[in-house]
Amino acid sequence: MLLKHAATDLFLARHGEVSGTGAYIGSSDPPLTEAGRSQALSLARALPVSPVRCLCSPLLRARQTAGIVARYHDLAPEYIADLREVDFGRWEGLTFPDIAASDSELVERWLAEKADFTFPEGENIKSFRRRVCALAPVLTASGGTLVVAHGGVIRVLICHFLGLELDNYLSFDVRPGGLTVLRINKGGATLTGFNL
Repeated sequence: MLLKHAATDLFLARHGEVSGTGAYIGSSDPPLTEAGRSQALSLARALPVSPVRCLCSPLLRARQTAGIVARYHDLAPEYIADLREVDFGRWEGLTFPDIAASDSELVERWLAEKADFTFPEGENIKSFRRRVCALAPVLTASGGTLVVAHGGVIRVLICHFLGLELDNYLSFDVRPGGLTVLRINKGGATLTGFNL
């Protein structure tokens, strides 16, 4: 995504901690833990400047995080359905060892097919990536945008804006309450902060 105007910062914030850490939580909708609320406040304080707008996933953990950050910066979050996390289907709430024990053949297919894999009763990875990448013009329409979303969404956006192959999206360990900063300009993008 190339801009027609001057360089601008895009702030990508992962929601704070939820219960069930270590399990696949995509379309599930758990609330923030107390630690997650503290992470959201730390996130609000970590922003180097006040964003001009806040775009947010409609899932509860992201809305709660955005609410804390937005109050701190006097913003009103805007909810965008396509910022939601990938739907893991029947694997929601399970850990990888649980999944490998109960669905070993599907796990092998997942590892082999990567982008073409569809989670059982869930979402296709390629479709997930496509819906997230399609948001790029909306996310960069004005400077200083804060996006509050999920680990998978942020990983895909990092790859998209940096021009990396989307199969590399699992290379980024996006932590709960972490802030990633991308400087978007006419020539592309630069990663200027990660897990701040």
